Amino acid sequence: MLSPEVLHFKEPASVFKSHKIDKNTCFQKISQFNFVHLITVVLPDTTTIIDTFGEELTSSDYYKILSFNIGDLVTKPFLKNFIDRGNLNLLSINTRIDCDNCIAISSTGKLLLHLDKLTFQTLGLEGKVSHFNNLVKEKYIVTVDLKSDDFKSGKCNYERTKSCLQKLKNFDVILSWEPPEKEICPSSIAKYFSDLGYPVELCKIRHHRKTAHSLMVPVIPNLDEFDDEASANFIEWLGMLCIGGSLNERLDFISTYSIPEPSTYTGEVKILQWRGFFSSKDVARLIKQLEIYFGSNRLWKAVYFQGFSDSPVVWGLNEHHYYTSGDNGSVVIMKGQEYYLCLQKCSNKRYK
Repeated sequence: MLSPEVLHFKEPASVFKSHKIDKNTCFQKISQFNFVHLITVVLPDTTTIIDTFGEELTSSDYYKILSFNIGDLVTKPFLKNFIDRGNLNLLSINTRIDCDNCIAISSTGKLLLHLDKLTFQTLGLEGKVSHFNNLVKEKYIVTVDLKSDDFKSGKCNYERTKSCLQKLKNFDVILSWEPPEKEICPSSIAKYFSDLGYPVELCKIRHHRKTAHSLMVPVIPNLDEFDDEASANFIEWLGMLCIGGSLNERLDFISTYSIPEPSTYTGEVKILQWRGFFSSKDVARLIKQLEIYFGSNRLWKAVYFQGFSDSPVVWGLNEHHYYTSGDNGSVVIMKGQEYYLCLQKCSNKRYK
Protein backbone atom coordinates (compact mmCIF):
# COMPACT_ATOMS: atom_id res chain seq x y z
CA MET A 1 0.00 0.00 0.00
CA LEU A 2 1.32 3.44 -0.86
CA SER A 3 1.88 5.95 1.89
CA PRO A 4 -0.93 8.54 1.88
CA GLU A 5 1.70 11.30 2.14
CA VAL A 6 2.75 10.58 -1.41
CA LEU A 7 -0.48 12.20 -2.56
CA HIS A 8 0.70 15.51 -1.12
CA PHE A 9 3.93 15.58 -3.14
CA LYS A 10 3.68 18.09 -5.96
CA GLU A 11 5.13 17.16 -9.32
CA PRO A 12 8.18 19.20 -10.43
CA ALA A 13 6.97 22.25 -12.31
CA SER A 14 8.25 22.43 -15.85
CA VAL A 15 9.91 25.76 -16.69
CA PHE A 16 8.32 27.48 -19.68
CA LYS A 17 9.35 30.92 -20.85
CA SER A 18 8.38 32.75 -24.01
CA HIS A 19 9.06 36.24 -25.33
CA LYS A 20 9.64 38.25 -28.47
CA ILE A 21 13.34 38.53 -29.19
CA ASP A 22 15.59 40.21 -31.71
CA LYS A 23 17.33 38.08 -34.31
CA ASN A 24 20.89 38.30 -32.95
CA THR A 25 19.82 37.52 -29.38
CA CYS A 26 17.77 34.57 -30.65
CA PHE A 27 20.79 33.00 -32.33
CA GLN A 28 22.88 33.70 -29.24
CA LYS A 29 20.35 31.80 -27.12
CA ILE A 30 20.27 28.91 -29.58
CA SER A 31 24.08 28.64 -29.46
CA GLN A 32 23.81 27.76 -25.74
CA PHE A 33 21.78 24.62 -26.47
CA ASN A 34 23.75 21.35 -26.39
CA PHE A 35 23.14 17.98 -28.05
CA VAL A 36 20.07 18.31 -30.25
CA HIS A 37 18.21 15.07 -30.97
CA LEU A 38 15.20 16.21 -33.00
CA ILE A 39 14.53 19.18 -35.30
CA THR A 40 11.04 19.87 -36.69
CA VAL A 41 10.02 22.58 -39.14
CA VAL A 42 6.35 23.49 -39.68
CA LEU A 43 5.41 25.60 -42.71
CA PRO A 44 1.73 26.52 -43.21
CA ASP A 45 0.36 27.68 -46.55
CA THR A 46 3.29 26.05 -48.38
CA THR A 47 2.87 23.84 -51.44
CA THR A 48 6.47 23.06 -52.45
CA ILE A 49 9.77 22.56 -50.65
CA ILE A 50 12.98 23.19 -52.57
CA ASP A 51 15.17 20.07 -52.70
CA THR A 52 18.23 21.80 -51.23
CA PHE A 53 16.40 22.92 -48.08
CA GLY A 54 17.85 21.10 -45.07
CA GLU A 55 20.29 19.21 -47.30
CA GLU A 56 23.18 19.76 -44.87
CA LEU A 57 21.17 18.23 -42.05
CA THR A 58 20.09 15.21 -44.07
CA SER A 59 23.62 14.49 -45.33
CA SER A 60 25.37 15.04 -41.99
CA ASP A 61 26.72 11.91 -40.34
CA TYR A 62 27.57 11.01 -36.78
CA TYR A 63 29.28 7.95 -35.35
CA LYS A 64 28.76 5.40 -32.60
CA ILE A 65 31.61 3.76 -30.71
CA LEU A 66 31.03 0.98 -28.21
CA SER A 67 33.18 0.36 -25.14
CA PHE A 68 35.09 3.60 -25.54
CA ASN A 69 37.96 4.50 -23.20
CA ILE A 70 37.67 8.13 -22.10
CA GLY A 71 41.44 8.38 -21.72
CA ASP A 72 41.70 8.46 -25.53
CA LEU A 73 39.92 11.83 -25.52
CA VAL A 74 42.79 13.59 -23.80
CA THR A 75 45.78 12.35 -25.77
CA LYS A 76 47.99 15.01 -27.33
CA PRO A 77 47.10 14.14 -30.99
CA PHE A 78 43.37 14.13 -30.29
CA LEU A 79 43.40 17.47 -28.46
CA LYS A 80 45.47 19.06 -31.22
CA ASN A 81 43.46 17.77 -34.18
CA PHE A 82 39.86 17.61 -32.92
CA ILE A 83 39.48 19.79 -29.82
CA ASP A 84 41.65 22.79 -30.66
CA ARG A 85 40.44 22.70 -34.26
CA GLY A 86 36.80 22.41 -35.24
CA ASN A 87 33.84 21.61 -32.99
CA LEU A 88 33.37 18.23 -31.33
CA ASN A 89 30.14 17.01 -29.75
CA LEU A 90 30.17 13.73 -27.82
CA LEU A 91 27.53 12.11 -25.64
CA SER A 92 27.32 8.79 -23.81
CA ILE A 93 24.40 6.54 -24.76
CA ASN A 94 22.66 3.62 -23.04
CA THR A 95 23.10 5.52 -19.76
CA ARG A 96 20.50 6.98 -17.41
CA ILE A 97 21.25 10.35 -15.93
CA ASP A 98 19.54 9.56 -12.61
CA CYS A 99 21.46 6.39 -11.75
CA ASP A 100 24.34 5.76 -14.21
CA ASN A 101 27.62 7.45 -15.00
CA CYS A 102 27.30 9.78 -18.01
CA ILE A 103 29.83 11.76 -20.02
CA ALA A 104 29.71 14.45 -22.66
CA ILE A 105 31.89 16.92 -24.53
CA SER A 106 30.24 20.20 -25.47
CA SER A 107 31.12 22.22 -28.56
CA THR A 108 32.91 24.67 -26.25
CA GLY A 109 35.47 21.99 -25.40
CA LYS A 110 34.20 21.09 -21.92
CA LEU A 111 34.47 17.45 -20.83
CA LEU A 112 31.55 16.77 -18.49
CA LEU A 113 31.45 13.78 -16.16
CA HIS A 114 28.23 12.97 -14.29
CA LEU A 115 29.34 10.30 -11.79
CA ASP A 116 27.97 8.27 -8.92
CA LYS A 117 29.56 8.63 -5.49
CA LEU A 118 31.77 5.51 -5.63
CA THR A 119 33.16 6.33 -9.08
CA PHE A 120 33.84 9.95 -8.10
CA GLN A 121 35.67 8.99 -4.91
CA THR A 122 37.88 6.45 -6.70
CA LEU A 123 38.55 8.74 -9.67
CA GLY A 124 40.55 11.34 -7.79
CA LEU A 125 39.51 14.47 -9.72
CA GLU A 126 38.02 17.63 -8.24
CA GLY A 127 34.29 18.08 -8.64
CA LYS A 128 31.11 19.19 -6.92
CA VAL A 129 27.94 17.59 -5.64
CA SER A 130 25.11 17.47 -8.15
CA HIS A 131 22.49 20.16 -7.56
CA PHE A 132 19.79 17.51 -7.70
CA ASN A 133 21.55 15.30 -5.12
CA ASN A 134 22.65 18.00 -2.72
CA LEU A 135 20.97 16.29 0.23
CA VAL A 136 21.91 12.65 -0.33
CA LYS A 137 25.22 13.42 -2.13
CA GLU A 138 25.03 10.38 -4.40
CA LYS A 139 25.91 12.19 -7.66
CA TYR A 140 28.92 14.37 -8.51
CA ILE A 141 29.86 16.61 -11.43
CA VAL A 142 33.39 16.91 -12.83
CA THR A 143 34.18 19.50 -15.52
CA VAL A 144 37.45 19.54 -17.47
CA ASP A 145 38.23 22.42 -19.84
CA LEU A 146 40.00 20.65 -22.70
CA LYS A 147 40.85 23.97 -24.39
CA SER A 148 42.43 25.54 -21.32
CA ASP A 149 46.07 26.63 -21.51
CA ASP A 150 46.65 24.70 -18.28
CA PHE A 151 45.46 21.50 -19.92
CA LYS A 152 48.42 20.84 -22.15
CA SER A 153 50.70 17.85 -22.51
CA GLY A 154 53.52 17.95 -19.98
CA LYS A 155 51.72 20.02 -17.37
CA CYS A 156 50.85 18.48 -14.00
CA ASN A 157 47.12 19.04 -14.32
CA TYR A 158 47.06 17.35 -17.74
CA GLU A 159 49.09 14.30 -16.75
CA ARG A 160 47.11 13.74 -13.55
CA THR A 161 43.73 14.12 -15.30
CA LYS A 162 44.73 11.75 -18.07
CA SER A 163 45.83 9.14 -15.56
CA CYS A 164 42.56 9.44 -13.62
CA LEU A 165 40.33 9.25 -16.70
CA GLN A 166 41.92 5.98 -17.77
CA LYS A 167 40.48 4.42 -14.60
CA LEU A 168 36.91 5.00 -15.75
CA LYS A 169 34.84 2.16 -17.07
CA ASN A 170 34.37 2.25 -20.84
CA PHE A 171 31.31 4.00 -22.29
CA ASP A 172 29.18 3.67 -25.41
CA VAL A 173 29.20 7.08 -27.11
CA ILE A 174 27.95 8.95 -30.16
CA LEU A 175 29.99 11.80 -31.58
CA SER A 176 30.17 14.27 -34.44
CA TRP A 177 32.93 16.63 -35.50
CA GLU A 178 32.67 19.77 -37.59
CA PRO A 179 36.06 20.54 -39.16
CA PRO A 180 37.46 24.09 -39.19
CA GLU A 181 37.67 24.08 -43.00
CA LYS A 182 35.34 22.68 -45.67
CA GLU A 183 38.29 20.94 -47.34
CA ILE A 184 38.67 18.65 -44.31
CA CYS A 185 36.32 15.67 -44.23
CA PRO A 186 34.21 15.27 -41.03
CA SER A 187 34.85 11.52 -41.21
CA SER A 188 38.48 12.16 -40.22
CA ILE A 189 37.51 11.59 -36.61
CA ALA A 190 36.04 8.19 -37.50
CA LYS A 191 39.28 7.16 -39.18
CA TYR A 192 41.26 8.37 -36.16
CA PHE A 193 39.41 6.07 -33.77
CA SER A 194 39.30 3.26 -36.29
CA ASP A 195 43.10 3.39 -36.45
CA LEU A 196 43.13 3.03 -32.66
CA GLY A 197 41.28 -0.27 -33.04
CA TYR A 198 37.74 0.83 -32.21
CA PRO A 199 34.83 -0.52 -34.29
CA VAL A 200 33.22 2.72 -35.52
CA GLU A 201 29.61 2.60 -36.73
CA LEU A 202 28.26 5.23 -39.11
CA CYS A 203 24.85 6.56 -38.05
CA LYS A 204 22.54 8.15 -40.60
CA ILE A 205 20.13 11.01 -40.02
CA ARG A 206 16.47 9.97 -40.24
CA HIS A 207 14.58 12.50 -42.33
CA HIS A 208 10.82 12.54 -42.73
CA ARG A 209 8.47 14.81 -44.65
CA LYS A 210 4.71 14.87 -44.56
CA THR A 211 1.90 17.15 -45.67
CA ALA A 212 -1.32 17.90 -43.82
CA HIS A 213 -4.18 18.97 -46.08
CA SER A 214 -7.16 21.28 -45.57
CA LEU A 215 -6.51 22.54 -42.06
CA MET A 216 -7.48 25.41 -39.85
CA VAL A 217 -4.23 26.87 -38.50
CA PRO A 218 -3.66 29.49 -35.76
CA VAL A 219 -2.98 33.05 -36.82
CA ILE A 220 -0.56 35.33 -35.00
CA PRO A 221 -1.76 38.90 -35.64
CA ASN A 222 0.97 40.58 -33.59
CA LEU A 223 3.99 39.05 -31.85
CA ASP A 224 4.10 41.98 -29.41
CA GLU A 225 0.80 40.78 -27.94
CA PHE A 226 1.71 37.07 -28.07
CA ASP A 227 1.89 36.16 -24.35
CA ASP A 228 2.78 32.95 -22.47
CA GLU A 229 -0.76 31.58 -22.62
CA ALA A 230 -1.13 32.20 -26.35
CA SER A 231 2.29 30.74 -27.11
CA ALA A 232 1.58 27.66 -24.94
CA ASN A 233 -1.67 27.05 -26.85
CA PHE A 234 0.14 27.54 -30.15
CA ILE A 235 2.86 25.03 -29.20
CA GLU A 236 0.21 22.54 -28.09
CA TRP A 237 -1.33 22.84 -31.56
CA LEU A 238 2.10 22.28 -33.15
CA GLY A 239 2.53 19.15 -31.05
CA MET A 240 -0.88 17.81 -32.02
CA LEU A 241 -0.09 18.43 -35.68
CA CYS A 242 3.33 16.77 -35.58
CA ILE A 243 2.14 13.59 -33.85
CA GLY A 244 -0.84 13.27 -36.17
CA GLY A 245 -3.47 14.00 -33.54
CA SER A 246 -7.02 14.78 -34.52
CA LEU A 247 -7.53 18.53 -34.90
CA ASN A 248 -11.19 18.26 -35.84
CA GLU A 249 -13.56 19.44 -33.14
CA ARG A 250 -16.13 16.74 -32.26
CA LEU A 251 -19.43 17.85 -30.83
CA ASP A 252 -20.33 14.31 -29.68
CA PHE A 253 -17.51 14.29 -27.09
CA ILE A 254 -17.68 15.92 -23.66
CA SER A 255 -14.04 16.96 -23.96
CA THR A 256 -12.51 17.87 -27.30
CA TYR A 257 -9.59 19.84 -28.69
CA SER A 258 -10.17 23.36 -30.00
CA ILE A 259 -7.79 25.17 -32.36
CA PRO A 260 -6.45 28.42 -30.89
CA GLU A 261 -8.17 31.54 -32.15
CA PRO A 262 -7.86 33.47 -34.34
CA SER A 263 -7.38 30.84 -37.04
CA THR A 264 -7.61 30.58 -40.80
CA TYR A 265 -8.07 27.87 -43.41
CA THR A 266 -5.04 26.72 -45.37
CA GLY A 267 -4.74 24.10 -48.08
CA GLU A 268 -1.44 22.51 -47.06
CA VAL A 269 0.93 22.47 -44.09
CA LYS A 270 4.43 21.02 -44.57
CA ILE A 271 6.06 19.19 -41.67
CA LEU A 272 9.75 18.29 -41.91
CA GLN A 273 11.63 16.32 -39.26
CA TRP A 274 15.26 15.33 -38.76
CA ARG A 275 16.23 12.89 -36.03
CA GLY A 276 19.81 12.11 -35.04
CA PHE A 277 22.66 13.99 -33.36
CA PHE A 278 22.99 17.71 -34.11
CA SER A 279 24.69 20.80 -32.76
CA SER A 280 23.20 24.22 -32.11
CA LYS A 281 25.03 25.43 -35.24
CA ASP A 282 22.95 23.02 -37.32
CA VAL A 283 19.77 24.56 -35.90
CA ALA A 284 21.01 28.11 -36.59
CA ARG A 285 21.92 27.26 -40.18
CA LEU A 286 18.49 25.74 -40.79
CA ILE A 287 16.74 28.85 -39.47
CA LYS A 288 18.84 31.04 -41.75
CA GLN A 289 17.82 28.83 -44.68
CA LEU A 290 14.19 29.36 -43.71
CA GLU A 291 14.72 33.10 -44.07
CA ILE A 292 16.18 32.65 -47.55
CA TYR A 293 13.73 30.13 -49.00
CA PHE A 294 10.51 31.00 -47.17
CA GLY A 295 10.92 34.64 -46.22
CA SER A 296 7.69 35.59 -47.99
CA ASN A 297 5.52 33.12 -46.06
CA ARG A 298 2.45 35.16 -45.17
CA LEU A 299 1.50 33.39 -41.94
CA TRP A 300 4.44 32.19 -39.82
CA LYS A 301 7.25 29.63 -39.69
CA ALA A 302 8.08 27.45 -36.67
CA VAL A 303 11.20 25.46 -35.75
CA TYR A 304 11.17 23.06 -32.82
CA PHE A 305 14.35 21.43 -31.52
CA GLN A 306 14.66 18.97 -28.65
CA GLY A 307 17.59 17.64 -26.65
CA PHE A 308 18.37 14.23 -25.20
CA SER A 309 16.58 13.27 -21.97
CA ASP A 310 19.72 11.82 -20.40
CA SER A 311 22.18 14.55 -21.34
CA PRO A 312 24.36 15.89 -18.47
CA VAL A 313 23.74 19.46 -19.67
CA VAL A 314 21.33 21.12 -22.09
CA TRP A 315 21.39 24.92 -21.83
CA GLY A 316 24.99 26.09 -21.47
CA LEU A 317 26.69 24.24 -18.63
CA ASN A 318 23.60 24.21 -16.42
CA GLU A 319 23.12 20.74 -15.01
CA HIS A 320 20.29 18.71 -16.47
CA HIS A 321 18.46 15.71 -15.06
CA TYR A 322 15.74 13.28 -15.97
CA TYR A 323 13.00 13.23 -13.36
CA THR A 324 9.33 13.46 -14.24
CA SER A 325 9.69 16.52 -16.47
CA GLY A 326 13.07 15.92 -18.02
CA ASP A 327 12.07 16.88 -21.55
CA ASN A 328 13.85 19.91 -22.87
CA GLY A 329 13.44 21.89 -26.03
CA SER A 330 12.66 25.17 -27.68
CA VAL A 331 10.43 26.63 -30.37
CA VAL A 332 11.40 29.53 -32.61
CA ILE A 333 8.44 31.26 -34.25
CA MET A 334 9.22 33.53 -37.18
CA LYS A 335 6.77 36.04 -38.60
CA GLY A 336 8.28 38.21 -41.31
CA GLN A 337 11.51 39.57 -39.84
CA GLU A 338 10.33 39.11 -36.23
CA TYR A 339 11.33 36.30 -33.88
CA TYR A 340 9.58 34.76 -30.91
CA LEU A 341 11.41 32.26 -28.66
CA CYS A 342 9.74 29.68 -26.41
CA LEU A 343 11.98 27.78 -23.97
CA GLN A 344 11.14 24.53 -22.22
CA LYS A 345 13.45 23.42 -19.40
CA CYS A 346 13.42 20.69 -16.79
CA SER A 347 12.53 21.51 -13.21
CA ASN A 348 15.28 22.53 -10.78
CA LYS A 349 13.55 20.73 -7.94
CA ARG A 350 15.98 18.60 -5.92
CA TYR A 351 15.49 14.94 -5.16
CA LYS A 352 14.23 14.13 -1.68
